[in-house]
Formats: sequence, C-alpha cells, structure tokens
Amino acid sequence: MHVVLAYLFSLTFVPDALIYIEGYVPWEDITIFLNTLGRSGVVDDCFEGKDFPQNSSGTGRQLPEDFVMRGLMWAKHYYPPNFFES
Repeated sequence: MHVVLAYLFSLTFVPDALIYIEGYVPWEDITIFLNTLGRSGVVDDCFEGKDFPQNSSGTGRQLPEDFVMRGLMWAKHYYPPNFFES
C-alpha cells in the first residue's frame, strides 16, 4: 500500500496526470483501509511537520520498499533530501 500511495502522491506533481487514472483507482477501498488503521499512542507532531520522517533511534527510518523506490523517476519528489544518508 505504501508504494501505491507514494505513486499516487507523485502523480500530483505531473499536471493533469490523475485525470487519466482516477477512474481506475479504488478510492473507496483506500479510504476504508486508511480509516481502519489505529492511531493509538501516535504523537501527531512527529508526523505532521516538514521534518518528517524523523530519526527516532538512529536506525530504521527507512522501510525496505524505500530502497527499491528511490531510483524510480516518479519517486524523486517523494523523499526529502538526505533521506538515504547514514
């Protein structure tokens, strides 16, 4: 789901790109899935700022799929600068 949402996010940087695929994206299913995710114990300030993602423990801020996506053309706006350093 992370990769799909990242791809949809990246399409917002391409003018009129979503027009061509919006009818094929299961928006209702995505909404239901995201609304079922629990947020107990989550501090919103950690995720709703321009410093996200934050390195909380020194390691582990990248997900395994981040390394696969980082070289893709559509992912160039998805990751903040220096996200893959260290």
